[in-house]
Amino acid sequence: MGEESRWQVPLLNENTKKFPVDVYLYCGSLYDRWLLITHYYLGNAILLARRAGSLNLFVFPQDVDPRTEKLE
Repeated sequence: MGEESRWQVPLLNENTKKFPVDVYLYCGSLYDRWLLITHYYLGNAILLARRAGSLNLFVFPQDVDPRTEKLE
């Protein structure tokens, strides 16, 4: 498995709903700041993002930190 597979989102099913993720709020490109909101499971994080509407919420696997890694 290459680097590409690291960024693929698992399909949402009974197993992946419990996939551990981090939820970040992106605070704008001017400062390029990411604020860690919470540790969550994928199923709950998707529900949270839907309820948040226009907030810039992003979900990452827990081993990926957008504050230190270059995201493409």
